Amino acid sequence: DQCTEHGKWVRARRERKDKSSRRPDSNDDDERHLPFYQLIDLHQYSPRIYDVATSFKFATLASDLLQAERVRLYQTGMFRKAPPATTTDISSQTAQKYNGATSWHTDLGNIPVDTNGYLTFWCPTRNVTSEDSILLYGPGSHIDMAHLQWYGNGRAPAEELEDDGLSMEERMKVRKKRRTTCRRVRDWEDLNLESVKEYRQDEMGKCTKRYHSKSYYKAERLFFKKRQQNKSIIKRQFNDLSRKSERHGIDFHEEINVGDCVAHHGWLKHGATSQTIKNGPREAMTFSYIDGSGTKLASAKTRHGRPFFSRDGSAEDEMSFRQWYFDIEEEGVIDHPKLILVWPQTEDGQRDDNVHHLLEENN
Repeated sequence: DQCTEHGKWVRARRERKDKSSRRPDSNDDDERHLPFYQLIDLHQYSPRIYDVATSFKFATLASDLLQAERVRLYQTGMFRKAPPATTTDISSQTAQKYNGATSWHTDLGNIPVDTNGYLTFWCPTRNVTSEDSILLYGPGSHIDMAHLQWYGNGRAPAEELEDDGLSMEERMKVRKKRRTTCRRVRDWEDLNLESVKEYRQDEMGKCTKRYHSKSYYKAERLFFKKRQQNKSIIKRQFNDLSRKSERHGIDFHEEINVGDCVAHHGWLKHGATSQTIKNGPREAMTFSYIDGSGTKLASAKTRHGRPFFSRDGSAEDEMSFRQWYFDIEEEGVIDHPKLILVWPQTEDGQRDDNVHHLLEENN
């Protein structure tokens, strides 16, 4: 029940912000779509997710990657991109509402903690490939101080990025050879659609002839038309993300299976396109960890710099940190029961936590 109420609260906040920020003259269907549906801090409601989030494996990985002696669980989450999956809900605005592009962003920009030690494990709940909406990364963007110093949060002039005479496609091939764990996106091929009227691909991969009513064929034509539109939108979204990351390029993992996770730093720029209609919904769990020595960020009145949280509709971030934010004094160490200490652990693998208290409190 608490998860449901939280989801309704986030959805209402997002929809109010989406409505107020929409340009009156905008006709782009893509702008009316929110990037995803998200639930936050599921470990506070599920003992199984709690056990995974505070497990020895995740704790040691987070400690090693952050090079931190003390590591806290900052939050867990579920991200769902849900395109219309069948011919019956093609025109459903609800089905399309939570399948927009995830804009180019950094996670630490919305977290009120003074630290460089933050990372997130992104773990899909089913096998995903490059045909799904997987995270796109700007490699090296989290350590590019030159860009931050000379261009701020803006984009460096394209003519100063790589004056090598290569086209974007040629640069993609060069960067692909430099890396072995991930690769640049491939070219976007047109869909090779079979005849809608007579043929459909069955589950065994064989082409079988089928006959249906006229209404069925009409719905099928609408479905494939939507698929074409969907692919065109995704291509445009990727090109937009690519332009915003010309300085760093874009990498992604071609295949991520269930049980595999991809980790990214809190300052690493990343984003994602919409999920394809062909592949159905895409869901992923996230587990975020933070250096335990971090301190609560001072207010803008006592420091020079940008506000830690811009109210851009990311209500779920506010929902997460407000559980502990007002209990810690400014510039105080983030020592709070809601930010569970997962490392170091005792010799018997037990954690200094209050899982039963959290579960009882939220259920």
